[in-house]
Amino acid sequence: GAILLFSLVMIIPFLSSEENKKTKKYLYSSIVIILGIISLILSNSRGPWIALVISIVIYFLSYDRKKIKQIVILNICFVLVFFSLNNKEFNSFKQRIKSIGNFKDISNMGRMLMWREGLLFSLNNISNKKILVGTGIENFEKPFEKYLVEKNELDILREKSSNQFSLSDNHNSFLNILNQLGIIYFIGYMYFVFNLFVYFIKNSFEKDKITAKSISLLLLSFFVCGMFYSYSI
Repeated sequence: GAILLFSLVMIIPFLSSEENKKTKKYLYSSIVIILGIISLILSNSRGPWIALVISIVIYFLSYDRKKIKQIVILNICFVLVFFSLNNKEFNSFKQRIKSIGNFKDISNMGRMLMWREGLLFSLNNISNKKILVGTGIENFEKPFEKYLVEKNELDILREKSSNQFSLSDNHNSFLNILNQLGIIYFIGYMYFVFNLFVYFIKNSFEKDKITAKSISLLLLSFFVCGMFYSYSI
């Protein structure tokens, strides 16, 4: 889902450019966007959808406010058509979308518990200085499990989340990086990515900087999706 998201957001600046509307590439890109959105629906991934919506909203607010009304109307039509469809795969995705704001949903509860315990694990590691270099990517599960067992929390967390609680990661890329690779790496990583983002944002406001806009949108979606996904570098 994440790779598909990154591919889709990078095409948006090209599609919104008036100069490209009369080219064959515009037609091909439109087809790719449509197929990509259908694939994203069938993947049942909520995180990439949240990132996609946020990225599109911020993009048009920042670069092309004249088209906001068109985008709103298009999205309303899409939502109406989508929710009127009666298909097994689409119905499954509808339920996933509806569950986004439901904090009693088992999947959401499991994710929030993982975030909470991941953050508390980081704070606990400050006292023993393990926060400096982390547990290591391959060695995270055992110390995390030991920490939860010592708190007598593991069985409670599994029960609360109906066994949705994961010991292999925190279901959040930034908590994963902090806990597995340490705060030194985390600060360097965030500094590099944030400065890269700022650089392309500045360049994107120059005339016809489609590439800079695409990379800015890619990095924005990377940050947003990283709140829900466990990729890391």
